[in-house]
Amino acid sequence: MSQALSVENIPFFFIIGRPRSGTTLLQSILDAHPNVMIPGECELIMILYMRYGHLKKLDDHTIETLMDALQKLPKIENWPIDYAKVKQNLQAIRGDFNFQNFVKAVYVEYQSAFEKREIMAFGDKNPLYSQFPEFFLKIFPEAKFICIRRDYRDNYLSVKKAGLMFGILSWIIIRWKDSILEVDRLTKKYPAQVYSFKYEDFIEQPGYFLENICRFVGIPTVPGLIETYQGNKKASELYQDKKSEVFHHKIYQPIDPKNQGKWKEELSDEQVMLMDRLVGKSAGLACYERKFDKYPLRVHIYALKRIIVIKLFEGIKIAMRFVPFKYRGAIKKKLPKINDFYSIFFKNETI
Repeated sequence: MSQALSVENIPFFFIIGRPRSGTTLLQSILDAHPNVMIPGECELIMILYMRYGHLKKLDDHTIETLMDALQKLPKIENWPIDYAKVKQNLQAIRGDFNFQNFVKAVYVEYQSAFEKREIMAFGDKNPLYSQFPEFFLKIFPEAKFICIRRDYRDNYLSVKKAGLMFGILSWIIIRWKDSILEVDRLTKKYPAQVYSFKYEDFIEQPGYFLENICRFVGIPTVPGLIETYQGNKKASELYQDKKSEVFHHKIYQPIDPKNQGKWKEELSDEQVMLMDRLVGKSAGLACYERKFDKYPLRVHIYALKRIIVIKLFEGIKIAMRFVPFKYRGAIKKKLPKINDFYSIFFKNETI
């Protein structure tokens, strides 16, 4: 029997959170679970759904189109996957097109570095997903969401160190706040489908949280899962070869509970005050305590100007979603990047 036919009813889960918040760590550990198939980061679902989610039939022509698009996806070159078997899977489910089944027909052929037995859950991870998690419920109505968050001040330091988001403090913090508010809305609307926790708590008690995650997803608890993920030399070598290695070079090293609170030594009071003003009450919503809760007028004005500019830029990006797909590439090339857009208003600042 085709793999595609045997996996249609297997549940799906998503790991969401801001970049540098522990999402890759969690994905790597769950990849070591023998009953979980969770490929590396790739925007397969989002990109291909926007292009082909409207399809009604899966025929030979459609299969060729999907296979061609699949192999051209950004980051897909990092996936060890058997495309011939993927194509066989798609041929086995020809007929009415179901995008969810298409995704599973692809994911089941991902060749993890870890030994797999019966696949009982598919997973996906991408920090981008925390911006609009409900989008994925259109495709996977029963999907579950594992949400991991990190102190916004330490998150900023890590994002900046990795060279992400151009190191723009206000943009990083505003995105963090939006993510927290989005997860809060998701939790209130779908409480049984969301499991949320802090990165700081996870690195203190990883075993406890992994047991909870397994129960939440509906897979067996596996003793020694962390040791399995850390001790797999093949997985470590495969990851070292990836372009993202520069961001995650410590991913297969022992979890360090001391990897928190660095902001207290590395950030100035001026930076922390601006961050606290930008996140507002969402800090408490995420169970983090602000150092400052009162601000001079200059900080309010400083923060408000940056909020307006960043929201304007993100409004333009949202508007792009309504542009026909075939025109987006050409238009995006003409739009300035966030750092250039930001510099128009604040010269060469990264605050």
